[in-house]
Amino acid sequence: ETEPDSFYAASKIHVEALGKLYGKTWRCFDVVTLRIGWCLYDDPTELAGTQYELYIRAMWLSRRDWVGYATAALTAPVDGYCVEYALSSNSTRIFELGTEPSSRQQLDYMPQDSSDDFDWSRPAPAPAPAPDDEVDPDAVRRARRERRRRE
Repeated sequence: ETEPDSFYAASKIHVEALGKLYGKTWRCFDVVTLRIGWCLYDDPTELAGTQYELYIRAMWLSRRDWVGYATAALTAPVDGYCVEYALSSNSTRIFELGTEPSSRQQLDYMPQDSSDDFDWSRPAPAPAPAPDDEVDPDAVRRARRERRRRE
């Protein structure tokens, strides 16, 4: 079982439990729960050299894989309830794909992309300090512009 470490996590776990109740216990309708990775960046190396690099290498979800998971969740013949981590096939992922043996089979989707496919050795812009461990969107935009200017 998953243990919450924040109010946000507690709310997610609660909603998953409701999905399981409706889908598996009461059999009212089929429920697919997707635990979505980090899908903010088309090129995860935009955060290379920052405090977020290791996390995004593990949790990155490409647009193509996000569309694949969403399509599978909406169209797969699910038997009551299934839960799946929606991550690209990153070698450093911290969660296993197909958390329940039946979920991978029910969704019938295998991720196509990986954060490993990117060149992480290229120089990254100097990371901007982010308050309270949050990503500063302006700093990311400035870093993108600077990287494009250098290329």
